[in-house]
Amino acid sequence: MALLAACGAGESTAPRSSVAPSAAESIGSTAAGPSSQATTAPPSAEPSEPAGPVVEVTINGENVSPKGDRIDAKVGEPVTFIVTSDRAGGLHVHSSPEQTPEFKKGTTTIAVTVDKPGLVDVEEHESDALIAQLEVR
Repeated sequence: MALLAACGAGESTAPRSSVAPSAAESIGSTAAGPSSQATTAPPSAEPSEPAGPVVEVTINGENVSPKGDRIDAKVGEPVTFIVTSDRAGGLHVHSSPEQTPEFKKGTTTIAVTVDKPGLVDVEEHESDALIAQLEVR
């Protein structure tokens, strides 16, 4: 059984999966300790895909896109915003409670989870531009 976890790039807090020694390796073990041939599974070569919808956002000065796209989402399922911006800023998620995740200049990945069904506006905070409406069911 392998466990997979998605974390931010460069972080080493993700649990690593391990593989139990095979029967042949177990036979080589003594009462004093396990075989020195125990192995661990190699880290995944490909990053895991986000669980829910993905919205690519581009910000160039006051120009923000997309402009009010309707996105289907499920209660408790993350919606991932990949924000590419020429400046630092923040999103304003009109959920209950409200969320105000920040992004940096360059590319930032933000996961937003809404716990109540309804229509939730997501805006770029500085320009008040409507990016998306999450239709949460």
